[in-house]
Amino acid sequence: MFFPNFVNEETIRETIENVGFQATLIEEEMNEKSNQVCRIRIKGMTCTSCSTALESALHVLPGVHKAQVALATEEAEVHYDPKILSYNQLLEAIEDTGFEAILISTGDDRSKIQLRIDGVRTDNSMRMIENSLQALPGVQDIDIDPELKKFSLSYKPDMTGPRNFIQVIESTGPGRFKAMIFPEGGGRDSHRQEEIKQYYRSFLWSLVFTIPVFLTSMVFMYIPGLKHGLDTKIINMLSLGEILRWVLSTPVQFIIGKRFYIGSYKALRHGYANMDVLIA
Repeated sequence: MFFPNFVNEETIRETIENVGFQATLIEEEMNEKSNQVCRIRIKGMTCTSCSTALESALHVLPGVHKAQVALATEEAEVHYDPKILSYNQLLEAIEDTGFEAILISTGDDRSKIQLRIDGVRTDNSMRMIENSLQALPGVQDIDIDPELKKFSLSYKPDMTGPRNFIQVIESTGPGRFKAMIFPEGGGRDSHRQEEIKQYYRSFLWSLVFTIPVFLTSMVFMYIPGLKHGLDTKIINMLSLGEILRWVLSTPVQFIIGKRFYIGSYKALRHGYANMDVLIA
């Protein structure tokens, strides 16, 4: 590994030969492999077992070069050969594993990140940081917003990444610079809020059916008149109270809670257990 801004391949070759060895430059061959990057938002992951199982499911797909699943951000980044595999097949593979997949972006082997730099006071400091970042292998483009102290970088994810950027920035100059990932827009937050609303609606519908079950089981049984009515036999040995509780419990189990059974089935079919299995 070397910094192309300071040295090139020919200089390295000449240096090796000056030491007394023969050196020949070997052009890196990609074997005509094309690489495309697909970012996917994943709903339904609850633990590291989910992300590990999902990574394993993606890695076995023909054409996938690399797959990384982040539980914290609920995103997957997949490097794949578009001649062998399409992003629709990636989405289908994820959903077949038991999770919901939403395509964020697809493109060439390039990632983008925005960094906020604290401690920058002059334009000279901005240029110094820009030069330091530009010297990193894999950095392709840098845009600077001086007012927000924001650096937008395009880079090759297989050569470098956010951790390298932050280390370089914080080690540049007198060491007073601090870097952090710039807050994104409301995309992921709005998605999370919508998911919370869905769970909240399911919870309210569950209450509609569960409160009567609780009342007929734990409260009305101690009220003489109501107890007699609930104990009335309707079909064979089934009482009115038992039939009511069965009717009220069924929607909670198999309509509102349907997603847990589906998730459990898909997880067990792929040989792992997740939180859906525990709940179901």
